[in-house]
Amino acid sequence: MIEQIIKFSFKYKLLVLLLFVGVGGGGLYSLINLPIDAFLDVSPNLVQVFAEFEGMATEEVE
Repeated sequence: MIEQIIKFSFKYKLLVLLLFVGVGGGGLYSLINLPIDAFLDVSPNLVQVFAEFEGMATEEVE
């Protein structure tokens, strides 16, 4: 399997070079457009839930 890949690479040098440049260019493009935050948001996710129970006190609902 490895020998076939090596033979293919030597036979189609231009194709291998173009694939290498394409993958490298895509990686560079992704690196440049990667959003980086200077300060990470480590606060936990919170969800507010509004519930109405008639006839019950606030402490009982909690």
